[in-house]
Parts: sequence; structure tokens; C-alpha cells
Amino acid sequence: VPDDMTAEGEPGLIGDLVLAAEDRIRFQDDTDFDQSVLVQGDDAGAIRDYWTAARRAAFLRLVESAPCDIVRIENGHLVGQLREVVSQVDRLERLLDDLLQAADELDSGGT
Repeated sequence: VPDDMTAEGEPGLIGDLVLAAEDRIRFQDDTDFDQSVLVQGDDAGAIRDYWTAARRAAFLRLVESAPCDIVRIENGHLVGQLREVVSQVDRLERLLDDLLQAADELDSGGT
């Protein structure tokens, strides 16, 4: 993961808000990713190299299906954030399973 990169997606986030960010890194060949995930960082070339098609698909799948409010990568860590207290063990287990699966795919690049 490039050191200075952040990526954030919120399920249900209006794509126009993400597209309006001026300092975002765009992926011309992946409109769904561009509309759902805000990617920022200093080295656009290295960041685009990191986001292979398989990594973009894995992260977007997590954003769209994980039972959490925000999914992000920051400081090399994959984070799923919940904005409320959750007492349902099965929801927490699903979130952890989704995060672990995505982390493996993001780490391996989908290979």
C-alpha cells in the first residue's frame, strides 16, 4: 500500500459528492469505483499501480456489502467503521469476515 494513500467509501454515498473532490485520484476505466471510492495521495502513479482491477473490485465489493458505515484504507490499515453500538454477534462476525477476506485480496492483489 502506498504510504501516503487513503481510500474511503461509504455505502450509499452519492457519487457526485465523491466526484466533486478536487484532489482525488481518478480511474478512467472504472466508473463504479470512481463514483463510490475517494482515493487520495501524493504519488498518483504509484497509487494507480497499486489499485489493480482485482483490488478495486475487492474494495468496492466490501464498500457495497459490508455491514458498516464507512470502509477505508489509511496508514496501510483496512478499517470498517460502525457509528452505533452493535450487540448482534452475527453482524460483527460478518463484518470481521468481510474485512479479513478483503484484506487478503488487497494484500495479494487478487492473485
